[in-house]
Amino acid sequence: MAVVISQPRRVNTTGPVLAAVCCLGLLLFLIAATIVLSLIPVYLSRRNGNRAQPYVGPVRQVQYKLPGTNYPNGPLTQAQLAYIIAQYQTSINNHGSTGKSTISSPGASVSTTTSKITYPIGTPVHQRSIILTIIDAIVTVPLSDYTVLTTSTSTTTAITATTTPTSSAAVVGYAPTSTGCSGSPVIVPATALYPDEATWLQSRAPIAETSLRAWLTKIGLSASDYNASTVVPRVGLTTSGGGYRALLIGAGVIQAMDGRETLGSPLAGLLQGITYQTGTSGGAWLLTSFAANNYPTISSLRDSLWIQRFKYFLILPNPDKLDYQAVAIAQILAKKNAGFKVTVADVWSRDLAFQLLQAPNGGANVTFDSITSTDAFKAFSLPFPMVTAILYRTGTCVPPLNSSIIEFTPYAMGSWDTGIKAFTPIKYVGTSYMNGQLPSNGQCVLGYDNAGFVLGTSSFLFNEVECRILPNGTLAFDNDSGNQTNGIITAINAVLQGILNKQEGLTTDDVLSANYPNPFQGSAQTPGVSSLQNLNMVDGGETSQNVPFWPLIQTVRGVDVIIANDNSADTSGNFPNGTQIFTTYQQAQLVNIPFPVIPNADTFVSQGLNVNPTFFGCNQTGVPLVIYLPNTNITFQSGLATFTPTYSEDTTRGMILNGFNVATRSNNTAWSRCLACAIARRKGGLYTATTSAECAGCFKTYCFN
Repeated sequence: MAVVISQPRRVNTTGPVLAAVCCLGLLLFLIAATIVLSLIPVYLSRRNGNRAQPYVGPVRQVQYKLPGTNYPNGPLTQAQLAYIIAQYQTSINNHGSTGKSTISSPGASVSTTTSKITYPIGTPVHQRSIILTIIDAIVTVPLSDYTVLTTSTSTTTAITATTTPTSSAAVVGYAPTSTGCSGSPVIVPATALYPDEATWLQSRAPIAETSLRAWLTKIGLSASDYNASTVVPRVGLTTSGGGYRALLIGAGVIQAMDGRETLGSPLAGLLQGITYQTGTSGGAWLLTSFAANNYPTISSLRDSLWIQRFKYFLILPNPDKLDYQAVAIAQILAKKNAGFKVTVADVWSRDLAFQLLQAPNGGANVTFDSITSTDAFKAFSLPFPMVTAILYRTGTCVPPLNSSIIEFTPYAMGSWDTGIKAFTPIKYVGTSYMNGQLPSNGQCVLGYDNAGFVLGTSSFLFNEVECRILPNGTLAFDNDSGNQTNGIITAINAVLQGILNKQEGLTTDDVLSANYPNPFQGSAQTPGVSSLQNLNMVDGGETSQNVPFWPLIQTVRGVDVIIANDNSADTSGNFPNGTQIFTTYQQAQLVNIPFPVIPNADTFVSQGLNVNPTFFGCNQTGVPLVIYLPNTNITFQSGLATFTPTYSEDTTRGMILNGFNVATRSNNTAWSRCLACAIARRKGGLYTATTSAECAGCFKTYCFN
């Protein structure tokens, strides 16, 4: 099957040329394994500059047979295959016992006569080697093509057991499994709230109202502005995309509003009064890390997880913690061998999961559905989480602005948009329904909604590389400046061709998107996607709606106020300029969804709305009030590029603190009272008639008219 490269075109992206270059670099690093595999036999020097010493101690043996398939660029050598198998074996035998898996094929002895490799446990390995092996393994080595035999960890070489990666606890969970699902709903029309969400909301709504009343009372508004006996508005919070920049600034916003934190924030307690919360791309990283880790405080996530993980580039892991990459290889292969297609999105998602999820083995057993089992969710004490992605149509290169927005909640996956307007149980995503009917064997798929895969789906933007490839094998960038890099297409083409050849039925678009079996296939209820075998999804910000308002402005959810934290990189300095919220306004107008009037980017910047909080919709009826909080430098230089690869502890702390100050205006009590004015006086889409002088002053300062 030939790899089809889309014709170039100018696209409306949210980042500068640097982001495109970095995106391409990431993709090449993930998939160009065959090009650089010859570099694998390199020892990793210790960080103190000393060369690693030869290991003397226990050894293991791995016996293998060569697979019948070849690399795209030729057959596997014994050393290459031995290296791959050694990493499977390490993930099986070492993970969870030694706590560390650092092996190296260069330090191993390979017997061409007995097909055995003997390697020392604990030998350092080159930083880049493991991640580059993942795609090699996906393309080339199905489990049925080799046999693995292991020894104990003693100095003897006696073979004691035969194992496969799927027998390892490190692997179980990521590979979807089957379960009986007779009587379960397959397709639920999007004419009302999804039934499970509606049931949850019945318990959450009074708790959120009580918490919001408590916060408003604490702020101390006058009686004319707030009557504690009245019904309070329903509030939503949304965090934009923008990689780690969005995650960390958005984390600071949450930290400022969380009543469990002890930081003296005037906004503390507001989070407990918020009903819904959305995130896309980097915002989805934040929201999933928050919700799927059982809703810890941001301070706890920062200190126990993020500071350590963010020091090391996503795909160049800490050399002292290389075991997770070996585990990731086995996990991805287990999914493939369970009968599911795997793409570059699986690699991306697994790496993200090891950074963002605290559960063992990169949260292999953590699904988006499992959020419903967390303590906070069951107690109805924090907002309902929703993540978005974009439906990616074959041959579209970058999705058009009116592409369907796919919504993931702990209960369902689907879309409110024309052509779909339906949801399906998220716990059974991955099941091959037909015409809205359960499979004939009554078996549904469990585990396809892996939390890491969902957050990876929401941030998967490597499809944009296709837009920058010219037929002559060079790359062109969005500014048409003539900057080109020669020969890259050769590497991409070779590796993609190999992936396509080794996984029947995959197209280039499949490989460069997150792939989900289409639950709406053959259904007359979903004419826009009924003919598709798979739903291919990409980054939720690719249609210039990088602030995920869409789930919050569906009228059935009844959201009165939306607090929107925009961390987009619309400018060369990696700051927002209103483009994203303006696009949402335009798209909402086209489909008659109520949304406040938003100015274009020129007006946004000229009036300073891109650097100051703004209330949109103050004097409009029937629309939600939008409280817009753009990222700007307050206490830290926060315009870091979307693909900034590593964050030191100081940078991680500084970015979160800047987000805290974006939300609180540096603990400005006057601002917190203005925020309270905006929320308290909003119900049913309009401010009430009577307003105190204080709140009137707030509206004059912050309302866009």
